[in-house]
Amino acid sequence: QTILHPISIDFIGYTAGDIVNIAFGDGQTTAHTLQTGTFAGTPHTYLAAGIYTISISGALVKIHSFRMGNSKLTSITFSEGMNPQWIETGNNPLLTNLTISSSNTNLNFFDASNCGLPTGNVNTILITINGFGTSGGTLFIHGGTNAAPTGQGIAAKNQLISRGWTVITN
Repeated sequence: QTILHPISIDFIGYTAGDIVNIAFGDGQTTAHTLQTGTFAGTPHTYLAAGIYTISISGALVKIHSFRMGNSKLTSITFSEGMNPQWIETGNNPLLTNLTISSSNTNLNFFDASNCGLPTGNVNTILITINGFGTSGGTLFIHGGTNAAPTGQGIAAKNQLISRGWTVITN
């Protein structure tokens, strides 16, 4: 028996009428018309095992949080134009590739705990988030088979901590 876990993509709208479209890669799509100051969540459960590519278009800067924990994800890319404050992808043991664009400068909470990220990916995440120059965030890349940071990754972790970030790695 295959148990498929739901995903959730959350939005906060700042301008009434903004539209965000999501194609889940399984033929199911949804569109949200955001309202000023309101919250809309988009849960989705896949009905069959497989490899799916999720595409999000529209008011991408309106994405507040991206939560995809406890699923069977192997790769996630947060591309240019997406600027969430919160990324939660923890408890995805098959997740071995996670990419954050250098334009994701609003990010202040990142959880990739209990995943399977290799050393190079862990280092790149730490270096990228450190490059935002922000203070006081939370960053979890520990547990599971996540690799420990090395070299420049350790230096980036220490710089984040010096700016008030809580950073936990293996």
